[in-house]
Amino acid sequence: MIMKESPVDITATMDFVLTIDLTEEYPLSAFAELLTDQRIESTLLETAIESLNEILVEAYCGEKHAEGDGTKRYQRSTSKTRTAVTTTGDHEFSLGYVKDTAAADDENTHFRPIEQVVDFNGKKRYKQDIAARTVDLATTLSYRDAAANADDLERTQSKDTIRNRAINCGRKLTEFVSSRIAGQEADTVIPDGTNCYSQDEDREYHDVQVTLAEDTETAARSVLDISVNSSWSEIAADLDAAEAITDDTSQLRRAEPLSAGHRSH
Repeated sequence: MIMKESPVDITATMDFVLTIDLTEEYPLSAFAELLTDQRIESTLLETAIESLNEILVEAYCGEKHAEGDGTKRYQRSTSKTRTAVTTTGDHEFSLGYVKDTAAADDENTHFRPIEQVVDFNGKKRYKQDIAARTVDLATTLSYRDAAANADDLERTQSKDTIRNRAINCGRKLTEFVSSRIAGQEADTVIPDGTNCYSQDEDREYHDVQVTLAEDTETAARSVLDISVNSSWSEIAADLDAAEAITDDTSQLRRAEPLSAGHRSH
């Protein structure tokens, strides 16, 4: 395989033609929307990755149609499309393969050089950046905001996928913190709330907050607090005063929200 001893410069050329009528006046936002519609960031990413792969293919196989290419160990092979989804959009990468004519029986005879440099996260369609973004949205938005943005979240990943990623991220964060604090275990406090319809004349809803404690070793949970119409800062102060939590406790994610079926009049 090629030893990469120095940085590689990638030249990605993109042509963009903008046609306007100089007798008209356009709002700046129209230009911004036009550029957004052109998927500039997404196209630039695809061009950069494809250009880098071609540079690496050439390093293995030599220039296209160069004399003697057919006698080399590494030879150009077919190109196939690989799809992926990142925060810049949906992508289709056209990536060329290299054939290793001297590969052993237990080795792959065809490979993409780009995969030696760029981690595509296996065959997963949704990459790490968009996975992290959906987990962040799901764990920082309120229940109502999450419900309002559910279509955007589910456009990228299913509810089960987002939930599983949130659990895995929370577990990894807990393990990371624990490994950095000698003799300590950073257990998790999980807060969440929902609105219940009120029969009081002066308010439409009551804000119900529930705080759970999670034992990360046994995966067991217990109720720390149930409050109505209190602020989270007040709840945290009360839990701290009651010594219900320790200094190394980390708030990593929200609990499962109360479903609509739990709301009462």
